[in-house]
Amino acid sequence: MLAFLQNDFATAEADFQRALELNLSAYGENSNETATSLSGLARIYFTQKDFAKTEAVMTRSLKIFETMYGQDNFQLTLPVAGLCQAYDASGQTEKAAACHARMVSLVEKQYGPDTPYLVRDLTAEAQALRKLGRNDEAAKLEQRTQALPSAEAHPN
Repeated sequence: MLAFLQNDFATAEADFQRALELNLSAYGENSNETATSLSGLARIYFTQKDFAKTEAVMTRSLKIFETMYGQDNFQLTLPVAGLCQAYDASGQTEKAAACHARMVSLVEKQYGPDTPYLVRDLTAEAQALRKLGRNDEAAKLEQRTQALPSAEAHPN
């Protein structure tokens, strides 16, 4: 992790690859340790703007977490959020919209439909939908966002 913080991405990538190999050997493919190593590796790729590698590694990590926790467990929010961020940054708007919709669903399941935690994800989904020209859908999400408690106290 120190190499990553020092922007020594080649060393950081080698370190995370080694951690991944060790975790695969010790715990197997479908383990929290393996998924966490993959998430760290994806973070390096994201920082380097290598979005194809970011997506591939985060998707693999997400599949492990889905195997461990199920398709709609709140534990999935970190890998799903990582994928959403990669899709946004790489201009994959269709994937970003679907990804943010999934985040909304995960957050709603955990905290309910009126939680202020939805503001970020509803806003991101609406932005993606607007980029796709789906303005009516985006407007509905924006209205919903404005109706949430934190949106009233802290307008965008």
